[in-house]
Amino acid sequence: MKANHTLPPRLLALLACQILAVAALLHAQLPTARLLTLFPPGGKLGSVVEITLDGVDLDEATHLNFSHAGLTSAAKLAANGQPEAGKFLVNIGAAVPPGVYEARVVGRYGISNARAFAVGDQAELQEKAGNNVATNATEIAIGSIVNGTANANSVDYFRFTAKKGQRLILICAAKVIDSRMDPVLAVLDANGREMERNRQGAIVDFTAPADGAYTVKAHDFLYRGGGEYFYRLGVSAAPHIDLVMPPAGQPGTRAKYTVYGRNLPGGTPSPLRTGEGKPLDQLVVEIDLPATSQPLGGSPSAATLDGIEYRLKSPQGVSNPSLIGFASGVVTLETQPNDRPEQAQKVSVPGELAGQFFPRGDVDWFSFEAKKGDVYWIEVVSQRLGLPTAPFALFQRVTRDAKGQERAGDLQELAPSDTNLGGTEFNTSTRDITYRFEAQEDAMYRLGLRDLFSHALAPANLVYRVIIRKQSHDFHLVALAQAGIPAKKDTKSAMPSTLLVRKGGVLPVRVVAFRRDGFTGPIDLTVQGLPAGVTAGITQIAEGQNNAMLLIKAGETAINWSGAVTILGKATVNGAPVAREARAGSVTWGIDDVQKADSGLQSRFTRNLALAVNATERSPVILETADNKPLETHAAGKINIPIKIVRDVEFAEALKLKVVGHAAFDKMKEVDVAAKGTNATIELDIAAAKLAAGTYSFMLQTQAKGKYRRVPLAEVQAIEAKAKDAEKSAVEAAAAVKAASDQVSKAADPGAKAAAEKVATEAKAKAQTADAKKTEMTARAKEMAQKSQPKDVIDTFYSDLVTVRVLAAPFTLAPVTAAPLDQGAKIEIPINLTRLFDYVDPIEVNLAPQTIKGVTAAKITVAKDQAQAKFVIEAAATAAAGEHPLRLQATVKINGQTLIVEQPFTLKIAAKAK
Repeated sequence: MKANHTLPPRLLALLACQILAVAALLHAQLPTARLLTLFPPGGKLGSVVEITLDGVDLDEATHLNFSHAGLTSAAKLAANGQPEAGKFLVNIGAAVPPGVYEARVVGRYGISNARAFAVGDQAELQEKAGNNVATNATEIAIGSIVNGTANANSVDYFRFTAKKGQRLILICAAKVIDSRMDPVLAVLDANGREMERNRQGAIVDFTAPADGAYTVKAHDFLYRGGGEYFYRLGVSAAPHIDLVMPPAGQPGTRAKYTVYGRNLPGGTPSPLRTGEGKPLDQLVVEIDLPATSQPLGGSPSAATLDGIEYRLKSPQGVSNPSLIGFASGVVTLETQPNDRPEQAQKVSVPGELAGQFFPRGDVDWFSFEAKKGDVYWIEVVSQRLGLPTAPFALFQRVTRDAKGQERAGDLQELAPSDTNLGGTEFNTSTRDITYRFEAQEDAMYRLGLRDLFSHALAPANLVYRVIIRKQSHDFHLVALAQAGIPAKKDTKSAMPSTLLVRKGGVLPVRVVAFRRDGFTGPIDLTVQGLPAGVTAGITQIAEGQNNAMLLIKAGETAINWSGAVTILGKATVNGAPVAREARAGSVTWGIDDVQKADSGLQSRFTRNLALAVNATERSPVILETADNKPLETHAAGKINIPIKIVRDVEFAEALKLKVVGHAAFDKMKEVDVAAKGTNATIELDIAAAKLAAGTYSFMLQTQAKGKYRRVPLAEVQAIEAKAKDAEKSAVEAAAAVKAASDQVSKAADPGAKAAAEKVATEAKAKAQTADAKKTEMTARAKEMAQKSQPKDVIDTFYSDLVTVRVLAAPFTLAPVTAAPLDQGAKIEIPINLTRLFDYVDPIEVNLAPQTIKGVTAAKITVAKDQAQAKFVIEAAATAAAGEHPLRLQATVKINGQTLIVEQPFTLKIAAKAK
């Protein structure tokens, strides 16, 4: 293979080290199915495609699990009738809509992470070998898709024939199908002169200047390559959508939209152009939006977006998808001129409007009226639509002076928030804007919006949505598989999500809440669709918190199973019950250390959350707590949690137990467990953790080293026994052949000889079958023996969820009721305490600081081990008559910490009769 370009040595070394490091991480853990590639990464609807898998721990793969029921698979069988390793036949139903779906491999070690699988309506082919030189280019017909793989330091060439004036769209799908490739495309004429090149995205818009053959060259931007750099190159006259206006609509409605793009069927010329200056057509269509959102893929920053993917059909094929978002009301389009503040387009609020950062340097102004005290949330959506934009807004208040002249004052520069709730492995930060605005006076308010990137090419598809709404609480959820402890100290690895729980084991899933417009309420989490024997108790994302750990446990009655599960969040929002399904997210490609600046981490949403149960194997380390009942203590207390450790004999090394799942315990010292140790105690110091009264949940985590056998000895022994039986049968068959041959030589007449020869022929056939079986079973026994050799592994294990209820103090104070008090008189209030946790020391009782003139009370002390007392309140003759809110405080000091329990009550002072 001829190398046309050379990668810098440093980059080559970096790539090689990264690949080796990730492979080492995968092999060092307990086996869990991980799918790296499937090729080809797609096929035509109504066809059967043979695909080849590459991955880790895909042993005994039985089938592929697809995100669409119209996609099914069967193992490809070899000539001997046995499945070919890593080969499957995928049946793509004729009714499957074109699009990108997901495939997962199901095998001995669970259900793998998802990999994209594209379904198209064009003819499909694969690049031919040796197309790394132009003279050996792969021929492709217009209206077809070629599946290929980029090689390092090389270019792939393709050739097509076009008619003069024929407008063709060339698209190289890569990232959208989970490839590592960053594609570069160019179209050359017959003389090798470059005619077109992709400058934004992996698309080339080419109009043939004359009849003839044209060459396409494709390669990775950095000339990287390998199995992970696969692509789908399409050459077609099918429609291509650049944008749809408005880019959002109300769910459950049918409305008109204007599609802008190329090769639109029935389209007319529009004033818009691409960044390369290519003209765009326009076409008005009616679109039915469903009442509920489709499962959307996309980047982590799009966690809060709902909508559908719209495609335009034509005789030449179906278009690329375009996102139509869900709006809460009618969407208003920007109208020109609105480029200057005095030209601001007046809009009604609450409402939504849409526009474009077009042409280059465009600034769009909008204005609306608000009354003093009005509260609105202003949200700009653009970068989350998958666009290379950075919205920026100047927010002004506009008033008029005594002469009626307009005066504008800048209130705020609205810039994006860098909030990242998903962590480094699922970065949800966005360049879009969210801003809470409270009007301080009746006035006109003005918003000037522009794109900080202000692209030189200024494509017309840089759309935006501006949502101005009254405060409307809501939430969205994202579920992420929890990463284990990195094998290498001071690093943080990230691997594609695969949820596999072994019998007795516990699997954590982190659920992240994206709260809208200041919603702070608690969110209860449950898991739906779990198989029998697998449980996940109700977990709560606490009030004001953004995440919680949900634990899935496989009990003793669990069976082998794989499938999709749903995490559901329920909360009370604006006084009404609301339920939201969590979207699943995952790392696309494994990284050994995400903290490296050049880690190249890729993450996206997946169509579902997949879980596998391996009931054939037990978890080699099980951390058991005493029971599942909540533990109780007080804000200055300490609590001991006994832990039982159930280990496999091959996991006997010393352990370190760490409390995880709540930030307050992050700095807590790890607890050492001796080698072969089976018991430990975790001491929680609530005062040191500075926990206020409330309920807290966490889990225990440990990293354990041990030996693992991919095939249990019992299985090896069973195979070896079968191999011996096959060997015995082969020996017996050989003896039968010899005996039959002897009879042939002894036969005295032709009839006897013919009969003996028939027997000999049958004996030889049986001997050949027996020999083949012997060879097969001997090889299999050898393979199994090799797999059964113990290998060093290191993995992370978790306990059940531990819940601790923290009380404000080691006692409670009963509600207080005070009788009416006359001016110049006094009353006694009975104090009733309930002592907890064997607390016996004195407790002080007093009024909380108050400002009621003429009301006094002397502090009292409830004696040691006592629970009742009388508290006296006096009202001076001049005390203000009426009802006064007061608070009674019971106070103790423990370990240098003051603990207070309060009970509010109302004191009614009656005016003295005159």
